Amino acid sequence: MSAWIDILHSLLFSGILTEIGILSRAKASGSLPDCFRSFPGVRLTLDCTEIQCSIPRTSMAQQSHTFSHYKQRNTFKGLIGMSPNGTVTFVSDLYPLSVSDKETVLHSKVLQQFEPGDLILADKGFLLHDVIPQGVSVNIPPFLSRQQFTKPQVIETTHIARARIHVEHAIQRLKLYKILDFVPTYYRGKANKMFQLCVFCEPYSINYAKHLTCYLLSVQVVLMKLNYRMLLALIMPFCLYLYRLDLWTVVLHTEFF
Repeated sequence: MSAWIDILHSLLFSGILTEIGILSRAKASGSLPDCFRSFPGVRLTLDCTEIQCSIPRTSMAQQSHTFSHYKQRNTFKGLIGMSPNGTVTFVSDLYPLSVSDKETVLHSKVLQQFEPGDLILADKGFLLHDVIPQGVSVNIPPFLSRQQFTKPQVIETTHIARARIHVEHAIQRLKLYKILDFVPTYYRGKANKMFQLCVFCEPYSINYAKHLTCYLLSVQVVLMKLNYRMLLALIMPFCLYLYRLDLWTVVLHTEFF
């Protein structure tokens, strides 16, 4: 099992999702849903999700950093980025729950992929205005500064919520993977790869990912005798070819909306 996690992560996540990276603003704007019309420069919507893990027995510091007083359990946190067309194009490593949303973004280095003119949509916890690259902007719901929100603030909050709901739906679908219900001690070292693989195989991320994964598992006896890097070399050009033709974006846009 451990070996297959390494192989699939190298083949699917590192070889495809990481290699392609975040959709450019031009590609994202080419299939912009109506709920994003108020944010024409948006390139990515960010949100975090949590995964319960076993109690670290070897380090009190790790126990403290991963413990959630609110949920009364030890938890990891991961960052997910979704393009406006519904494609999950960025997944971070897992971090202790004590790491703030802002620190998670900084550690993940996702900001290095943005260009001037890009817009990021996020929740109130992502206070990124002082760390984003020059020319990049971030849009979060307004904070309550008086007794009640003004009418423009209510409208702005509604527009952001309508756009952000899609990444929340993706996270909800991610929770259907039972392997992410709880990370036991013997899989803590593979937690990052398990999380990233599940996000890659999330139904509306890359539609053919599940079929490819099932196929690889069904012919595992043959693949064990082959160099999987050779298989990666055969599959990657085809995936990149579809991406350049924008067929990937069109298919995802059609299925998601």
